[in-house]
Amino acid sequence: MEKSTTPPYVTTRNKELSLWQSAVTHYVYKSLLKDNPALRSNSPEVFTHPMVTAVNLHVDAISNGRRIQRPAIKDFIGKSSPEVSNDKNLQGYLSQHFFENPQTPPGALSITDDNGSVLPYSDYDVTAWTDCLAIYAAFRGIGSLPYVYYDWTDTTINPTLGESFGVIDYVLPAGAKVLIIGDWGTGQSDASALISEMITTYNPACIIHIGDTYYSGLSTECQDNIVQIFLDAFTHANNGVPIPVFSLPGNHEYIGGDITAGIWGTPVPASGPGGGFYSIILPINGAYTSNPLPSATMQAASYFCLRTADGNWQFLGMDTGYYSVPTPDPTIGPPLHSTEVTWHVNKLTDPAFTGNTILLSHHQLYSGDAMINGTTDPGSNYLNDHLLSYFRPYFPKVSAWFWGHEHSLGIFEDGLYGLPIGRLVGNSGYQEADSEAPFTSNNLLNVYASPEVVLDSTVVPYNDPSGTPWYQHSCAVIDFADTAAPAVTYYEYPVWPTGYPQPPLALTPKFTETLAVTNPYFIGWDTPLPNNMVSSTNNFNNIVASGEYVYASANGVVFAMSSTTGAILNGSGNGITLPGETGEIRMVVANGYLYASGSQYVYCLSLDGNTNMIWGNPAKLPKNDIINVAFGDGSLYAGQQGNIYMINPANGSMSSTPTYETGENAEVRLTITGSTVIAGANGDIFFFAGTSSKYTYHYEITIYDNIVNVMVAGNYVYGSTYDPIKGLMCAYSLDGSETYGSQSFSVTIGDEVRMCTDDTNIYAGVYGYVACLAPNTLDYIWGLVDFSENYGLTNVLYSNGYLFASCYGNVYQLNANNGKKSRKLDFAADLGNVPIAFNGAGICAIVTDNVLVNDSYVNQTFITCVSQANLT
Repeated sequence: MEKSTTPPYVTTRNKELSLWQSAVTHYVYKSLLKDNPALRSNSPEVFTHPMVTAVNLHVDAISNGRRIQRPAIKDFIGKSSPEVSNDKNLQGYLSQHFFENPQTPPGALSITDDNGSVLPYSDYDVTAWTDCLAIYAAFRGIGSLPYVYYDWTDTTINPTLGESFGVIDYVLPAGAKVLIIGDWGTGQSDASALISEMITTYNPACIIHIGDTYYSGLSTECQDNIVQIFLDAFTHANNGVPIPVFSLPGNHEYIGGDITAGIWGTPVPASGPGGGFYSIILPINGAYTSNPLPSATMQAASYFCLRTADGNWQFLGMDTGYYSVPTPDPTIGPPLHSTEVTWHVNKLTDPAFTGNTILLSHHQLYSGDAMINGTTDPGSNYLNDHLLSYFRPYFPKVSAWFWGHEHSLGIFEDGLYGLPIGRLVGNSGYQEADSEAPFTSNNLLNVYASPEVVLDSTVVPYNDPSGTPWYQHSCAVIDFADTAAPAVTYYEYPVWPTGYPQPPLALTPKFTETLAVTNPYFIGWDTPLPNNMVSSTNNFNNIVASGEYVYASANGVVFAMSSTTGAILNGSGNGITLPGETGEIRMVVANGYLYASGSQYVYCLSLDGNTNMIWGNPAKLPKNDIINVAFGDGSLYAGQQGNIYMINPANGSMSSTPTYETGENAEVRLTITGSTVIAGANGDIFFFAGTSSKYTYHYEITIYDNIVNVMVAGNYVYGSTYDPIKGLMCAYSLDGSETYGSQSFSVTIGDEVRMCTDDTNIYAGVYGYVACLAPNTLDYIWGLVDFSENYGLTNVLYSNGYLFASCYGNVYQLNANNGKKSRKLDFAADLGNVPIAFNGAGICAIVTDNVLVNDSYVNQTFITCVSQANLT
């Protein structure tokens, strides 16, 4: 017989299996209720019943990619009917069989031994499971009804349509303690004991549950696993004095519905997913009839705003559960209702509230190990791009974000994605085994803090006499005794399954930290460009920065933005269109001006927020193709189609004939050193000196006609290019008279090699890889380091001890000593090149991203700026 070891409690994100667990538990409860009218659906007799154990064995097997094998008759020879019927593995097989084959009896019932004897099953082996199927069908019917959600813009819910809907009138008193628990609604005795211990020891002013009532959020489960446990805890631990409870729905609350005729007030008909949460959990603060709480504590919606009496802090709880169950096994980072986003923004920008915000959600903003988005869904693997896009602009006002969904305590690196503190508190009632390695990170970011806060393991005997180690429960307490620096303490609590002796109880503080009132990981700003600026590949956008201004270009338009706010300052917020230009604009800051070039002309603009036209190149360049510009030795040069033109920087005049000719018919990249003009074109590098139009030195880097980038660093000139199988870089003297080292990057690429320097070493970006090279010789100091999840054009930038690389929609901060990735600005964009620049205080990037608008994805081009010391 197969031996199975099951956790003390088993849940699954699969909607159908969750409903099946609820159906079996409901059947067992109703069956036992006949002989014990005082029984509750979460009583030990229910949880330890063979059928409930069986469905958990079944679900645990499916969740771990296993199947429960059909029992062998030899394992039951000589056993009585009750012994056979109480066998957990046999019942687990029956649960699996009936769930997968609801119309046929299990084949196991017809097994006979060698003498033709039939196994001695009791009647409930057949009738009990078929009765469970009937209940399951009813639950599925409720689950197919419309989801419940209280939208503040719905006049039937909120007749006045005021955004004060959802704001809790009750305020937290001075010095309040707030208890945060997550994934707590198991109904198990250890979850109940945790609440009693916390109330007795710390006397919180309120309790916030950030979601999940198991198995499927049915009204009976909401009543027994949430409301009744709180009622009992207040009776036993607080002399019957209730404490306000505020809750968020997780994914499980949106699996089942309300199957009762109402528990308080007017009877209601059965309602769809979410119904149990709305009818049972939301009105919990009105359930204490003997010692009622004030009406001000009532929670009106699945999202809420709760503030402190001094006005220094607010909690904003959001509903990520509604969109989290679109498939049997959701793999999409759920968004919020668009109207709810508007509601949250209203609270974050409320001029009457100048304090700091603590965000709360059931689902994660990011994860170290959980795949938030499936491989076929737009978005990052370990980041909820929707939530980040909603709240990132307001992170300067956000001190912390607490979430659940994963069943462990996660103390993450501060500052990830620009968030000061992100914490996972998802094991207040449900926990993971040591074998599940919950602190292993597959995220390319080093998300867990060092040292990690890893809870001690408790050995819990269940079906395996040797025991299985489980991480303990945890919760968090925020203490507002110091309102300028509230302290957060994380506690652990022992775990034990129903029906086993409880271990010695102890609340152990594991870690304490302080919430800051300012965000040292200031994300900066995001400025969306007008929709007509969207580029499907994002290869036609460029960005430069100078002091208090950032300049971006797209489709013939130049935008001047404030470095501190990102506000577009020119063209009444629409940028200025360069005459006759509709495509890519390249820019350079030099000589106290902003020089911009399109495909026909060169322009000189004022280096300020107005970008006034100083001059537009009076002579049109002969070709209609991209123009690159460079300034040096008092002159401005423009390169186009193999030719280089000298332009008078005072008025834009130029000769009608080329100043220099490369002999190539290709894009020209330029740099200037002293009186020497260096050009890269068609796989070659050219050095021009004096007034002769002929180059003085010419070197062929590759036989292929590819773009050549050129850079001056120290006493050397560097040229880089690529061919179909490798990237190439060469070093030359400043005048081109001598050649020095070279490097071949052994990586298959189809794009440019881009360069930067820290004034000593050379850094190269090569199709999703980076390398550090010694000056002159170009020997590897380190490299090639594969830093990107995807591959494409790679920009590199060095600033104040940090190396940055951008590729395929993302920007990364790298350790300049070894290339190791430390932080990432994740746009979840796979739409090509991401130009980057440094504006003196932050890294600026221009990206085109998939953004959810009215439930559909659209491309949106925007500029972002983040602190360069904390790129996240």
